[in-house]
Amino acid sequence: MRIGLAVLGLLATAQMAAAQSRIDELAGFYAVLFTPSGALPAAVRVQPPREGERRLSADLRFCRYRFRDDNVAYDNFGLGARVRVSRSISVGGVVAHRTCSTCDGLSMVGAELSTTLLRRRATEPEGGDSELGLLLSAGAGTPSKLAFSARSVGALLPISVTLPQENGALLALSLLPGVGYGRIKDDGGVLFPSAPGPIGTFGSVRFTIGASVAYFAPMGLGFHASVHRIAIAEAPTQVGVTASWRF
Repeated sequence: MRIGLAVLGLLATAQMAAAQSRIDELAGFYAVLFTPSGALPAAVRVQPPREGERRLSADLRFCRYRFRDDNVAYDNFGLGARVRVSRSISVGGVVAHRTCSTCDGLSMVGAELSTTLLRRRATEPEGGDSELGLLLSAGAGTPSKLAFSARSVGALLPISVTLPQENGALLALSLLPGVGYGRIKDDGGVLFPSAPGPIGTFGSVRFTIGASVAYFAPMGLGFHASVHRIAIAEAPTQVGVTASWRF
């Protein structure tokens, strides 16, 4: 009898732990998705030739995805700015907003720091350089009506190859592996799929993967197209575009 009760107790504890773990997994996913690091495309910046005099940059970012219901599209719009504080380090910020036809609006803010860890110059004039970068980010997201908030911190390691184009332009191909910690504070029990859901603070580490292609014109304009995905079964594939200006 005691053994049976002990086994039942262990099974109940295991079920509770699994449920809690599942909530933490989803919370980490939602938090990354509801903050700029996961909601917007990463605007990877490489250093084109003759870029030394340009220290400021601004960009407009757009990302779209469908989540759960294929008939509902989520649109994220963002505005970012950066300043180069040294030869290879830039800092900046981003503000963003999510909209869709049936969901609550979501406002987001974030900060970013980017640097070049390694750069390998081409051995031939027509060859392309290769770079390993680091993009650190922190952000927050707050819905317009629902009683929860999202926070995240993350790191992205852009691996880029640049290819010279005509008239001094540059084409950059990038692979974007990353990792982030996301945390949800849900005071209303509104986010998770039960009625009412659990109340409290939940979070987890989530990995991300993405890829981008960018074209940098010599006068300072840049155009980026990218896809990225958060590593969890429920995650959508997010498609984004960015227009940037270096001055």
